[in-house]
Amino acid sequence: MSASPTRNCTSAPALLKPTPTTRKASALAVYEPTSGYERLLAEAGPPARRVHPNKVRAYAQTCGQQAKTDRLDAQVLSRYGTAFDLAPDPSPETEDARLPS
Repeated sequence: MSASPTRNCTSAPALLKPTPTTRKASALAVYEPTSGYERLLAEAGPPARRVHPNKVRAYAQTCGQQAKTDRLDAQVLSRYGTAFDLAPDPSPETEDARLPS
């Protein structure tokens, strides 16, 4: 697997700044809900998929990845999204539409 992340974002402006990869219709942001930017990403960012940090860590260890840095985390998240062919999370509007009135 040679998927490579476009960037590792640690600020709201960096998170929403378009890149050539995120402009593609098939781009998917895979993230762990630990940064505090989850709602911003869901509302204004590219299609995104929230993943459980423990599952991603177990995947990384299975792949032989023992070290943990931001750059390595971004690479593992990219590979995880590719390996499991993840679909975007439902949009907040879709979730609201399914709630009974």
